[in-house]
Amino acid sequence: MNRWVDDICSAFEELGNEASFAELYLALRRIRPTSLVGAWKATVRRVVQDFSRDSASFRGVHLFSKVAFGRWRFVGRTMQPTTVSVPQEENMTDQLEFSPYEEFRDSWLESVQTGATSTVQLGNRFAEKIVKDWLDADDAPLDVIYCDGSGDGGIDIAILDSASASNDDDVTAGDTWYLVQSKYGTALSGVSSVLVEGQKVIDSLDGSRKNLSSLGAAIIERLANFRQNASPQDRIVLTFATIDPLSTDQQRALTDLQVMGRNRIGAIFDVESISLRTIYNRLVNEQELASTRRLTVNLRGNLGRVDGFNQH
Repeated sequence: MNRWVDDICSAFEELGNEASFAELYLALRRIRPTSLVGAWKATVRRVVQDFSRDSASFRGVHLFSKVAFGRWRFVGRTMQPTTVSVPQEENMTDQLEFSPYEEFRDSWLESVQTGATSTVQLGNRFAEKIVKDWLDADDAPLDVIYCDGSGDGGIDIAILDSASASNDDDVTAGDTWYLVQSKYGTALSGVSSVLVEGQKVIDSLDGSRKNLSSLGAAIIERLANFRQNASPQDRIVLTFATIDPLSTDQQRALTDLQVMGRNRIGAIFDVESISLRTIYNRLVNEQELASTRRLTVNLRGNLGRVDGFNQH
């Protein structure tokens, strides 16, 4: 069987050398349909990050560049085969109908609200569901710890995404802790609130924040042990979960938080933001992909090696 990195490169070739993770998943279902078990999607994300200098877990061989959130480009040394997408029927994509975002949002939130008995429970449900949807983690168990409350160290919910076991020699998958700031029903009030909320978590991680509850102290101790024994592939990701996307200025503030966190915590630290719009856009993209077939036409170039890795 080919290694993950080989098949991921093949998937990028099929998709025109640029793709979202959702597109990669669909392509890989065709390329290696009999070996997609466990949390294989986490393995795909980890391999792409390991072979990208845009990632904190970069292993030294640059194959993939980050184009935007959740979207990557294959940057081989030679021109790769170009993919031409051909609709099954003329103008078929124009005939596809999607629920409006507002309808999707209301239905999604209703599933969180049903049966909830407190605002804390609503916030916890919102955070857990949006992260699971973002990770596409229905097929993988996650370790979820609810921390929201006084002395939580700025962490509403902590989620451990454990690496899936892999039989491929080229994959050394890592574990990821997502430390979620859940903003259900509220909006971050400007750039300063992003920085203040994020600094709470960083202060907790490096031991500067002392007034923690017993639960908050327990999770910080667990994270400290995780950092002490971490491999280069392990990560701690401060995650802002919101209904609506962050503004451009707030996104810039996340970059400032990332710099601050890496200076104080190390390269293991990262920052992300997710919203219901993120989830909706991916679902629409997957529907569009499922309704088209792709024809791959080799224009020129032949990938015999992947920067230091022989094809099998």
